[in-house]
Amino acid sequence: MGARIREKNLLSCEQNRFECICVKYDRDDILCCHVLRLLTQLGIHKIPDAYIKERWTTSYLEDAVKKQKMIRTN
Repeated sequence: MGARIREKNLLSCEQNRFECICVKYDRDDILCCHVLRLLTQLGIHKIPDAYIKERWTTSYLEDAVKKQKMIRTN
């Protein structure tokens, strides 16, 4: 019978910056479940602006739509 080994996810939070050893944010530009869980445990209910990529914002989407319309009309 094999023993189940549970990997520990080490989190570091300094000055509203959060890092996890799973490095999902560095790899995929998406916060991992470990950091999201830590945020909720700390009572932070809004993702810090440092983790919001421009391409996820509505202003970016609006600009992209405008550019597509300009390309189609020319």
